Amino acid sequence: VLVADVVGLVGLYFRTLHSILARLLSSHVSALFTLLRLLRGQKRNVLRLRVDSLAYDQDQLLLGTVLFVVFVFLLPAILAFFGLVALVHGLF
Repeated sequence: VLVADVVGLVGLYFRTLHSILARLLSSHVSALFTLLRLLRGQKRNVLRLRVDSLAYDQDQLLLGTVLFVVFVFLLPAILAFFGLVALVHGLF
């Protein structure tokens, strides 16, 4: 009975961690696509549900480029951690 309780608690931990990492990965990919649109000179128009062109300032493009590079380099680490937690979550 004690072993079943411990396995249940560990499983709860990994289920929670899996859901948190799934949200993190989803928001990370969404931010990557948004920054990619910024670099292409486009923005999403929420009211008309389309993508419009927009001229950004040089400072905005520089900040967008720096953030895009940081997000691209963080993506493999987030994917690896998510994959490991998903694998362990599948065992419990």
